Amino acid sequence: MPIIGVGIQGAGGASDKLIAPFHFALNSCFFFNRDHGKYFKSIEYFWIGVRVSGPFADFGSEGAERLKKTRGKPPRYAIDLVVPQHRWEGASFDEFRTYLMSGVRDCFEMCVAKAIKAKELLDEPRLRADFEAGFQRIMQADPHDDVFTKPNAKVIFDEMKTQAEAKGLDLSDEQIKEMQLRGIFDV
Repeated sequence: MPIIGVGIQGAGGASDKLIAPFHFALNSCFFFNRDHGKYFKSIEYFWIGVRVSGPFADFGSEGAERLKKTRGKPPRYAIDLVVPQHRWEGASFDEFRTYLMSGVRDCFEMCVAKAIKAKELLDEPRLRADFEAGFQRIMQADPHDDVFTKPNAKVIFDEMKTQAEAKGLDLSDEQIKEMQLRGIFDV
């Protein structure tokens, strides 16, 4: 089961290039890692929407905000992580990584606190250990490491295949690849 899914809303320019490797890394370590256990009673996982201000949009704040339980089936805890332009502009890879991962940890802790309050947690020690393993993987990786440069293609493909089967579709591998290119699948 995933721990955290991460989506990115960039505001153009250099911010998009800077955040893309972290988008790969966060989802590789926290979402697509199939070694994770089942942590929650009814929620599926935590969701972090990283909103990066830049030349075409200013999201007007900074840090973790707007924690809520989604209404989907199954529900998730979703939270925004807002990154102002001055935090990434001119920052080195390592400086930005430290800043971003501190925000990810803040989001994680806020979601865990909400899950504890709602009596949602099944295995808090394992959740924390698995989060910490992914966190350290990102913090210790070289910027050219696969975790930053390549999404886990096999896992993404398997997820698309699962989605197709859940929709009652019997599709060939080529059809699934074409549907991914057209944005039909979530992954």
